Amino acid sequence: MYGKYDLQSMHFLFWKILMIVVFLFVGEDALIYFWQRYRILLAERKKYFVEEQQASTVMGAESGLLP
Repeated sequence: MYGKYDLQSMHFLFWKILMIVVFLFVGEDALIYFWQRYRILLAERKKYFVEEQQASTVMGAESGLLP
């Protein structure tokens, strides 16, 4: 009925393919999660850098160091 493959080998092949699909799905989800967290971290780092630059500019202007 299945040619040269018996039912046991077809069953084993089914589980191998199923596990490959599950691991690909989990890997893609993990990649999306970590990429989103990375983008949030970059935005927070940029915001902090801008705030530090603004604070140093204000402090410099108040002390008369800037023209």
